[in-house]
Amino acid sequence: MVISDLIWFAFNCVVIYTGLKLFMDMGASNRTQISPVLGWNLKYVYAILPIGFLLMNIRMIQNYCLSYLDKKNQRGNVNVS
Repeated sequence: MVISDLIWFAFNCVVIYTGLKLFMDMGASNRTQISPVLGWNLKYVYAILPIGFLLMNIRMIQNYCLSYLDKKNQRGNVNVS
């Protein structure tokens, strides 16, 4: 389980890096790309990629921290009967 989570974490980091690069490249170009239907700048639409994957990584770290604290608390509260 840990190995698959590490692979997923690494993949998320690659997508975050690529998404940030795409966001910066779209902002650096002289012409802005506008969504035909909504009229939004696509730079901000593509910004959701790094944000979403960053939040997934934060949630994975949070789950591991909570799991670690839970195991630590269970070891400390052992009843000897």
